[in-house]
Amino acid sequence: MRAGTILNKRDTSWTAAERQALQVHLASSGDPDPIMHSGLKAVMRQCAFPLQFIDFEAGTLALPFHKGHGAYQKVAFQFSVHTLFADGRLEHTHEWLHTESGHDPNLAFVEALKAALDPLKGTQFSYSPFETTTMNHLRAHVAERPDLLHFIDRLVFTDLLVMLKGYYIHPAMGGSNGIKAVLPALLGRDPYKELAPIPSELFEGMADVDDDSDEVVNDGGKAMLAWAELQFTDVDPMRRAAVRDALLWYCALDTQAMAEVWRAWGRGVG
Repeated sequence: MRAGTILNKRDTSWTAAERQALQVHLASSGDPDPIMHSGLKAVMRQCAFPLQFIDFEAGTLALPFHKGHGAYQKVAFQFSVHTLFADGRLEHTHEWLHTESGHDPNLAFVEALKAALDPLKGTQFSYSPFETTTMNHLRAHVAERPDLLHFIDRLVFTDLLVMLKGYYIHPAMGGSNGIKAVLPALLGRDPYKELAPIPSELFEGMADVDDDSDEVVNDGGKAMLAWAELQFTDVDPMRRAAVRDALLWYCALDTQAMAEVWRAWGRGVG
């Protein structure tokens, strides 16, 4: 299939095979410019303002911290929301992080998310099905709260990743569709590499720690490990504060990245 044929396809989003052919075309041609399907703007116009870009941090632990949790049961411990308003304002409107050791975060997570988003207005975006599957998992943890179950039923995510796969490719993404590849491609720099590390001198009880041991929370796995550390009561207060800040910065960057992708699409550039 020739790239030119795909570029002239205007009625529906690209199929997986068409997208793959376009990626091969970009890699072989050396063309530095992104390819944007002409149908993307029409899809964007269907999304009502305000636009809320939402990211969850959640994971599983082999040895659960909380009573009633089984091995490898999901815990949701953090979210961030960036909101893009119709007048062009972008604000970091909400964030929440569970930091209380010994307390189950799942019920509190849904309560905090409902307080942040309800009444639901505009369009709620995720980047992957992760947020939807997490909310479905949390139903069991709020089974005795009809108000929270009703909120979960009404919260419907529009997947920005699905939009990207169907309508947009940037050669600098290197074949990856992850947000951590898309944002650097759009900006020409990588903000994830600019995240501040947790200083090595805050490793309690560790001597002769060199600078290479500084930790940077810049992916979901590291976020899970960082949050798990907060579940211990004997963590030095300065270390606890640094871990908390690192988690908040990372999650906020994910939702800002989603908003920047949308704004780049709106400008028709990238």
